[in-house]
Amino acid sequence: MKHDDIHNNIQRDKPAATGSETPNTPDGSGVNASGIQRDNGRNRLSKSNTAVFALVGQVGLSIALGAVLGAMLGVFIDSKLHTSPIATLIGLLLGLAAGIYSVYRLISSVL
Repeated sequence: MKHDDIHNNIQRDKPAATGSETPNTPDGSGVNASGIQRDNGRNRLSKSNTAVFALVGQVGLSIALGAVLGAMLGVFIDSKLHTSPIATLIGLLLGLAAGIYSVYRLISSVL
């Protein structure tokens, strides 16, 4: 077989292009505002380093903010009810759980 024949056979074996190959975003770029690219029904990070750093920052901030807010609420409840570390520990654990759940939702929307 000649080189041209092989090339033609390969081209013939490729599936026909449908409209699903092009990402569906308003500006047609395929990357939305959060740096997530839509590709054949799946979300995944674009190759932008900024999007990756933003995702890592959101993960850390979600866990830390949940823990801090939960602990602060626990300290407030402890000061009102005079139950020294109990509400603080419960608030901290609930805040961590909320932060981890937030990270789970964030990651599952990207993958």
